[in-house]
Amino acid sequence: LPTVFLATINGASVEMEERWPAPAVKEHPDGGLSYEYQRSFAVVLGPFRSAKDSQKEIRAEVVARWLACSDQLCIPKKVPATVSIPVSATGAVSKSSEYLELEESLPELTSLRYEVKQAPLGDAPLKLRLHPKGEKFGVLADDTVVMAFAGNRLKYLSSSVSDSESLDLEFSIRNPAHPPELKGLVVSGFFVSRTGAASRAFLGESQ
Repeated sequence: LPTVFLATINGASVEMEERWPAPAVKEHPDGGLSYEYQRSFAVVLGPFRSAKDSQKEIRAEVVARWLACSDQLCIPKKVPATVSIPVSATGAVSKSSEYLELEESLPELTSLRYEVKQAPLGDAPLKLRLHPKGEKFGVLADDTVVMAFAGNRLKYLSSSVSDSESLDLEFSIRNPAHPPELKGLVVSGFFVSRTGAASRAFLGESQ
């Protein structure tokens, strides 16, 4: 269950984009890996229209949903909040020192295009091959691991990088009775070392 933010302004839904810093990698006794966030992150509102040009402030109703985990179990959490957004007539953007610090911590983003190597059918997994746009991934450290997400109906299984030119990802279908819609599917994730250093983010769209 990924962290999700839902916003409503003037009765209309507004898209929200999370901007994550590089995650920390936690190794478990059984050899598994998980990714943890112990730092602040930003949430960027998509475009919206105010009800009145004279408004000095816009109120957004926001609901945050996430999975809170301990060493024993994970519990879904949900918190509603009201956020006041100041309106500037000049279009000037003011960024706090906390936001500027966060911007510096955001990993470099690599844009990718993917092709479907195997479509999900029954219990068969979805296999994607991703390519950088006109460039290679570059040299990846030996301890680099991949974190990938492609929607709530897919579960990330594994990855492999071939000669720094393509990234193969494999996802299982959480519920074969309700397979995901592949049209417009977006894949996002990180290249991150176990030390949390040299992290890069990627965003993959259909070619």
